[in-house]
Order: sequence, then structure tokens, then C-alpha cells
Amino acid sequence: MMTGVNTDTENISELLKTYWSIQRISAGYADQNAASLGLTIQQLAMINVIYGTPGISVAELTKRLIITGSSAAANIDGLISLGLVVKLNKTIPNDSMDLTLKLSKKGEDLSKRSTANAFMYKAMMKVFEN
Repeated sequence: MMTGVNTDTENISELLKTYWSIQRISAGYADQNAASLGLTIQQLAMINVIYGTPGISVAELTKRLIITGSSAAANIDGLISLGLVVKLNKTIPNDSMDLTLKLSKKGEDLSKRSTANAFMYKAMMKVFEN
């Protein structure tokens, strides 16, 4: 009986090693993609979430990306300064988490380019074609 358990454990161990190797490689490509666009990986993630959800609140953005409000605020300020994100609120809300966002035309173009550049995305789509 122990032989079967050891074999299962070894197989699971190998599977996990492969998974983490793929994760590291994938993260490296994501970092390269973001850097090629002049952004951090977190900024690029924000751009792509906002692209898919125009009018998203800062609160919802932090939930989707699993980041803190202060991290979101710093990145959003940077993206606004770069002319990639615009605030939709006519007045500034009492709680900055209620601020709603969308991409500028420049931000939309950058999001589209990020998807076009995404090597891992293209590779995964090739796998699913067959």
C-alpha cells in the first residue's frame, strides 16, 4: 500500500513543480509586457480591468485585484498623470473608494496593445485551438 501512496505523492510533487515553473515563466512574460508599455505589472492589471469594466469603482478594483486602497490610490494617481485613466465622478466623493474610473483613448489603446503583446496569452490560445 505504501508504494501507491509514495507514487501518488511523487506525481503530485512533480505536478506542483511544473505548475510553479509555468507560473514563474508566465510572471516573467507579464512583467516584460508591462515594462515594454512603460508600466508596472500592477498598473497594467488595473488598465486591463478598467478596460473590461468602464465605470468601475476604486472599491471594486481593489477587490478584483486583491490590493489595498492605498496601493490602488497611488497607482490610479500615476495612471491619471500619464493620461491613461480618467475619473467619471462630477464631484469628488467623500470616500475615495467610491471614485469611478474609465480609460482615456490613450489608455484603451494601451490595453489593446498589452493584449496583442501578451506572449503567454497567445501561447495559451494556441493550446485551446487544437
